[in-house]
Amino acid sequence: MRYWLGADFGQASDYTAVSVLERVPIEVGEREVVRKTGLLTRERVRVPTHDHELHLRYLSRPPLRTSYERISDGIVSRLRELEPTGAFGERGTVGLVVDATGVGRAVVDMLTERLSVAVGGPKIHLWPVTVTAGQHVTRNGPFMGVPKRELIHAGVVALQEGRLKFGAEVPEREQLMEELLAYRIKINLQTGHDSYQPWRQGQHDDLLFATCLACWAWGFVKRSLEPA
Repeated sequence: MRYWLGADFGQASDYTAVSVLERVPIEVGEREVVRKTGLLTRERVRVPTHDHELHLRYLSRPPLRTSYERISDGIVSRLRELEPTGAFGERGTVGLVVDATGVGRAVVDMLTERLSVAVGGPKIHLWPVTVTAGQHVTRNGPFMGVPKRELIHAGVVALQEGRLKFGAEVPEREQLMEELLAYRIKINLQTGHDSYQPWRQGQHDDLLFATCLACWAWGFVKRSLEPA
């Protein structure tokens, strides 16, 4: 999938954030392959190798007390813009990953209903995510339980590796950069467990969380496609 949209729905006094990442292929080097040139002949040639970057294309924090209905309608509209129906009627697929912890479960139902009646546009791959304190990704029906360490690592590591890129035209990018760079992980040397500061404590960590959701979803899909 070319696009993943991450959505973090806040409570009445918390902000909601929406982040859109585009997967962009990049050339990173070369490798040697053997190519058939005739019935019995072969030749060695060098071909480019590719990897991917994640480009932040959209970042939004609606005003406080914006209704969930209005935000859901905006997300559906945004999804339809990302991968419009092609000239021959073919439909692309766009990923939508939503924090379903707490109030998010009701919002997932709202989004599911709206997507079910939407006409045209891309096919939507919806992942509702509940944040857990465990060590492994779990499934409960359509809901995926994801360890908080895995979610945050996805965004922080993508930034550290230079994989996560920010467009200068994206609103709120400076705030998101500050959240990512200020993030700290504390390790308990006796237990080996880690704790996170901030974790849903900062005034504006919603931007961070929405972006980490999208980073995690892309990474999870990428790992599932890699050979064992």
